[in-house]
Amino acid sequence: MTTSLVLAFCVFSVAAALAPIMPRVNLSAAGPEVSRVALGILHLAKDEKVRSPADARKVLEAARAAGITTFDLADNYAGGKSLKWFGLALQALERDQPGWRASIQVIAKIGELDDGSYAAGGPLPWLDTGAQYTTNITDFYLKELNTTYLDVLMYHWPDRLSDPREVAATFKALKDSGKVRHFAVSNYKTFQFKLIAQETERLGITLVTNEVNLSPWMPAVYDDGTLEDAMLRGIRPLSWGPIGGDPSGGANYLFKVKFPAGSESAKRQTNIRTMLKLVGDELGETEDIVALAWTLRHPAGVVPIIGSMNTTRIALQARAPLVAMRMSRKQWWGIANIAGVLIWGGPVPFVPPQAEVSTQVQSIMLL
Repeated sequence: MTTSLVLAFCVFSVAAALAPIMPRVNLSAAGPEVSRVALGILHLAKDEKVRSPADARKVLEAARAAGITTFDLADNYAGGKSLKWFGLALQALERDQPGWRASIQVIAKIGELDDGSYAAGGPLPWLDTGAQYTTNITDFYLKELNTTYLDVLMYHWPDRLSDPREVAATFKALKDSGKVRHFAVSNYKTFQFKLIAQETERLGITLVTNEVNLSPWMPAVYDDGTLEDAMLRGIRPLSWGPIGGDPSGGANYLFKVKFPAGSESAKRQTNIRTMLKLVGDELGETEDIVALAWTLRHPAGVVPIIGSMNTTRIALQARAPLVAMRMSRKQWWGIANIAGVLIWGGPVPFVPPQAEVSTQVQSIMLL
């Protein structure tokens, strides 16, 4: 073998070793196939690092390079600007690299009528799951993205005025038209999900997922039957805010919010981060990746939706599925106990294992 061939082989081997290994899974038996980690566009037009559709394109490309092909959208994020920029970036990518649209999955959340600011004194949100609105907003998405179909159409929040039969009939019409391939809901409780699902199933339509808030900071769905219901139905939940984000898209509760010193929230934040760091030291990973791995470790097969617009962080967090495979039951329960998952019918008091705490962890505990 010549020197040039040996060099070429070595370069190929290194590239292969560094290539992203992103598992792919089906949300349901009916599909769709998605990446094991998804990216949300909540911050796409709000983050200081993303100042234009060209910058948005770089974010999409970074996600795709990391193996992330599934994107979680909402029409009201940043007053609609995030969707607009995503659409412009997607169209540019499709123009320069034909087939880019077909290589990704677009999850389009609908139903929340406001400007996405959630500011005090701002427009009060209201919900609409009626047939006319649902049809119109679907057409709006198709126009904004310049695409002929949406992979998943999802109601953002449970509308107490929903007519399950109307919803099912609307979904059936959209599916028959070819405009939407799959349907789902977000933030639905078990019986709210069941009410809609039983009507859609009469028309041959499976709700393929329920997107819920799940993280070490917000672990409630571990104890309210949501994940068990998903497993019984054979669907994978999606998780928004999997690293402690809040619904209004503000600062991260787990890593960025500064709670009043001595408050219960401050103590809880410190305790959870301490445990994430302890497990991270054992796994050789950072706290944010450990938090993602904790959600990924559950047998419900939850697909977390990360929200970073930092291209380097996206690449790092895309490794979380591999870290989850190395997380032991003891490590998972160590985090769960401190997060507030009920093991004995109540929370477990946290006493930091001082003998095992590194200097860096001790500094975290003093924050």
